[in-house]
Amino acid sequence: MPKKSSDFSGQEKTLSIKDCYIILTNYRTPNMVVNHTESVAKVAYLIGKKMKDNGEKIDLNLLVNSALLHDIFKIIEVQDYYQYQTKSEVDKKKKFWDKLKLKFKGTNHENAFIIEFGKCFPKISNIVIKHKYSEINNGFEIKEAEILYYSDKLVKFDKITTLKKRLDEAKKRYAHKHKSKKDYDFVNETDKKIFTLQKQIFKTTGLSPKELIKLNDITFKKLMQNNKMK
Repeated sequence: MPKKSSDFSGQEKTLSIKDCYIILTNYRTPNMVVNHTESVAKVAYLIGKKMKDNGEKIDLNLLVNSALLHDIFKIIEVQDYYQYQTKSEVDKKKKFWDKLKLKFKGTNHENAFIIEFGKCFPKISNIVIKHKYSEINNGFEIKEAEILYYSDKLVKFDKITTLKKRLDEAKKRYAHKHKSKKDYDFVNETDKKIFTLQKQIFKTTGLSPKELIKLNDITFKKLMQNNKMK
């Protein structure tokens, strides 16, 4: 059974953005995944900053670090390495990826993060474990987890798009898993909750889909530099 966010405790090791990139490199994270997490981090940062400016208690460093690392083990769920990665990248990283698959056999990428980093990064673990699609049905104890969850749902590969386009694309991609009316009803009800969450976020922050999509025009590193995030 997946662990609950309250199952993780301990003193967090402080990370910088540079530290996150070192971790991503050490775990041979696919370039495509790094590009995706940077886009998610841009959305999460802007939403988090707006909320913080409006009086919410948001830890922006924790939020950005969680966004950068949330898919570090996504590769263990990939069947065909060559589908999204170049041959040269696969050739360099395949042996390491195979070892990760063996190490985390039988679990998903969210729980793999907890297994690997739960003790040293408990706060990040509490956030990462909650970005799975179905987690909105369980609610969010941590605001940063809610922000990361929503931000992740706006990014297709490395491009920020509208929530409708992203969820429609996901329905097509995972259609083979929805084999019954119960499955379809679950997806439809979950999607409704995500749209409700979006309305709440836009009301709280004053942001719009256009403002979030406009983040495609700036790199993650430039956004961080402009806002003096390290």
